[in-house]
Amino acid sequence: MDPLNQVISKIQDIVAIKESIDYTKYQQIKTAPPQGKILFIDGGNNEIFKAANFAVYLVRVYYCIYHHNKRINKEKKEFYLLLQQKGSIKAEIFPISYKFDELTINPNSADLKTGQKSADLSTIANIIMKCAEIKVAKEALGHLEKGDAVVRDGDLEVNNSYEEGYMNELFHSAYQKGMKVYGLAKTSELLTKNSDSFSAILSKNQPFPVWSYSVNEKTFFVKLHKSSKYVFKYQANQGDLEILPSLKDNSTDPVFLGYPYGLIEADRFARVTNQETEIAKIKFLTKTKNKLDIYQNALNAHSILDSI
Repeated sequence: MDPLNQVISKIQDIVAIKESIDYTKYQQIKTAPPQGKILFIDGGNNEIFKAANFAVYLVRVYYCIYHHNKRINKEKKEFYLLLQQKGSIKAEIFPISYKFDELTINPNSADLKTGQKSADLSTIANIIMKCAEIKVAKEALGHLEKGDAVVRDGDLEVNNSYEEGYMNELFHSAYQKGMKVYGLAKTSELLTKNSDSFSAILSKNQPFPVWSYSVNEKTFFVKLHKSSKYVFKYQANQGDLEILPSLKDNSTDPVFLGYPYGLIEADRFARVTNQETEIAKIKFLTKTKNKLDIYQNALNAHSILDSI
């Protein structure tokens, strides 16, 4: 067998779902009376300046609260993040409208390394952004009541001990208050044995216009509008489907049919665009009177060679 085909075959064995489509795992999402409030939340970040051993990022978290498909509250949290590498990576926070925790992260810890490669600064920035998003969600539970819910843009999986700590605190606080936490991810890497997208296969074989399909105790695929072409990965901390009728009712906007408008809004206002990052970079370099150019040029030399 060709070596590349051997690699592909091995990868398929690693990531493939071993079972075939089981129609008993489909459930129709039915219309139900409106429930309580839903807090939709997302986070974003972008690099303002980077040198070999330090970098500056703008980090933003945005949430909005909907009740019966009407927004009743919203809030944006922002801060500058300075990462400095001296063995461990020290995260310093400079609040714009939010003071997050200052962490010291070991880029060589087993749950952060990729093979033998240590986690880089951009990876650490993404971890801190996600941790900040989770902490803001926990703090925002004060705007909710028993029976309400939090839905984050993305799944509920954690990739390291830092994310795990913040996520467990969110789960615990929500449970204590009688609230639930959900995740809705726009992408999924699950494949069938034939290398097809598992979500695409589910969509082709759907027995209902809107539905959920159980993958395991806490993970499902869902289709939230009959005319939508998209299937999403849905996760529930307590493994329930109670919120799906409300998400279905919130997924009628033609901007992204089949995706909750609350998450469309959260994604839009949490995103740190390249344009605003360039503006921030200009201000940053102007205030430092371009004294940092020499550090940036050390990295830019590779970019110049790549463009030749």
